[in-house]
Amino acid sequence: MGIVNPSRAARMLNRIVFDVTYNCTLDCPNCNRLCGVFPRKNDISLSKIKGFVDSSIEMKKYWVHIFIAGGEPSLHPEIDSIFKELKRYVLFFKKEFKANSIVKYFTNNHSKKAQDRLKNLPDFINMVSNSDKKNAGTRFKPMLVAPIDLNFYDDNHLMPCQELYNCGMTLNYKGYYPCAEAAAIDDTFLKKDMAIEKLADVNFNNMVEILHHTCRYCGHYFEPLGFKRSEKLMISQTWKQHLKNMQIRI
Repeated sequence: MGIVNPSRAARMLNRIVFDVTYNCTLDCPNCNRLCGVFPRKNDISLSKIKGFVDSSIEMKKYWVHIFIAGGEPSLHPEIDSIFKELKRYVLFFKKEFKANSIVKYFTNNHSKKAQDRLKNLPDFINMVSNSDKKNAGTRFKPMLVAPIDLNFYDDNHLMPCQELYNCGMTLNYKGYYPCAEAAAIDDTFLKKDMAIEKLADVNFNNMVEILHHTCRYCGHYFEPLGFKRSEKLMISQTWKQHLKNMQIRI
């Protein structure tokens, strides 16, 4: 089983997104964490964040960026403690690499809690906000259009999308995944618990192995075709059947 442009795909290993919670105040139909169609409140544990920081410092890991996302991250009950843990890595990074680390906080900014949280963000964190509630759903490409349903998937020539290259791998409440979309698909559909538990055990091969299980179900795989965004839910047969089995109405 091959992967197209492996050197580019390897960029996922030095970029990371924390999906600190899948709890959200919005229900965007094409959410790339599937929070709208599969609402859930799975929060990452503080011990997982601490383990990430400890391992990163021990390994002298250079992270190109760290993104804090979700769901709506302000809904995590220990978000302030998460910031404090990350501060340890930020201080290490500055000392070790003589540079400032890039830490971004992604929020929908649509609730008082989210807005209040933004007033007191630590100074080492940059904020990225979507404040246009009317068009919130258009931020996402359709997730629930499975490439295997449209004969657009070849397991021997895997073609990961820019989420892998630009955002990097993901740490959620289960562990490490190659991308946020793979984590969401495993969490809501495959339920194979494919996450790698420890950062030290993450490598290119086991991340690609997860992609071989998840890309076939992910609408972001159509990216080379310029698959358009839509405010309305776009869904293919595999996902329709899964929702039916789960007795979820759309």
